[in-house]
Amino acid sequence: MEKIRITNLRVKTIIGTLPKERKTKQILELNIVFDYDASIAAKTDDLKYAVDYLALVKNIKEEVEKTSFYLVEKLADHVLSIIFREKRGWTDNDV
Repeated sequence: MEKIRITNLRVKTIIGTLPKERKTKQILELNIVFDYDASIAAKTDDLKYAVDYLALVKNIKEEVEKTSFYLVEKLADHVLSIIFREKRGWTDNDV
């Protein structure tokens, strides 16, 4: 089992419940860690079972920046849904 780490990913989004927080995008720094079973990718040498880090980071950044959130919990859930959508050959226990 490998750990995938995305560190210090800076995104700009509307987040918060106060009226002043809803007016201007804030810069957030995301640190994401998830487990990934790399054995299938290693055995097959097939990209379809590997994590495409660049695409994953790009999709997280783009989607978070075009969305707004009231709660950090909703932001985390949204990022998790992006990771699940991007998964290739992972089991549900990996993320």
